Amino acid sequence: MTIPTLQPGLQALPNLYVLRARGAEASSFLHNMLTQDLLLMPAGTGRLASLCSAKGRIMASGWVLKVAAEEILWVLHASLGAVMLKRLNMFKLRMKVQLDDASAELASCGVLTAGSSAVARGAVAANAGGFTFGLGHAAGCDLDLQLGGAQGADTTGDWHLAQILTGIGQVTSATAEAFVPQMLNHESVGGVNFKKGCDPGQEVVARSQFRGAIKRRGYIVSSAGPMLPGDAITQAADPQDEVGKVCNSVPHGDRFYAIASLHTAAADHSLAHQGNPVQVLELPYPLLLDI
Repeated sequence: MTIPTLQPGLQALPNLYVLRARGAEASSFLHNMLTQDLLLMPAGTGRLASLCSAKGRIMASGWVLKVAAEEILWVLHASLGAVMLKRLNMFKLRMKVQLDDASAELASCGVLTAGSSAVARGAVAANAGGFTFGLGHAAGCDLDLQLGGAQGADTTGDWHLAQILTGIGQVTSATAEAFVPQMLNHESVGGVNFKKGCDPGQEVVARSQFRGAIKRRGYIVSSAGPMLPGDAITQAADPQDEVGKVCNSVPHGDRFYAIASLHTAAADHSLAHQGNPVQVLELPYPLLLDI
């Protein structure tokens, strides 16, 4: 199946929440909570990071941006923002870190640029009143996440489709605790640091990787019918045989595109979603098979 051509543009992203951590121990605190090494991560960079349950299931995922030595932003889905802020506050105890909701101050906007943007992938650059993060690349376009600053966003671009085509799923309230990181390929795109340890669920996540016990992976899929986060994907020949779950989706033209976690054994078979055939598209990155 041909990947659609993306339309560059600027889009407001009210579906995102900016959780801010400030203080002398901001890095240490989030290092102990998220799947990313915040102690060794340089200021001015950003990476994918999740907060997992003790069972290794992703409770929330998003982009963690180390904008300064003592200031970190975690950009996650708005449906989980207030829940994660409350949860993190429960665990900070007497650590020198302040947590707050910076979503209004640093309103999120997606910038889709044909070719290469001015911000390198994984870099965080200051802009007028905020920050710009080089999030990724999809179908010939670069994706930047702009937080704060002059925006004036329109709705002409294909930011949401581009995010799907990066092959990186983001957990929402509809899919919280539905996946371990490998079920969405987070370890293959730098979203899990297996060397740092100490974050919740780390032992379960690492054991799954070392023992080769990963039976589900993230895929880009497409269907003619509407797909919603949490929806089941089944074998086409047996609608009762659930072989996957939708993580994120977006309509485009007469089709829907989604990130779905599928049983690897079923990915090459005929799949369906509520009676509509499901097509699997190629991922833009290789899977990390071992560490």
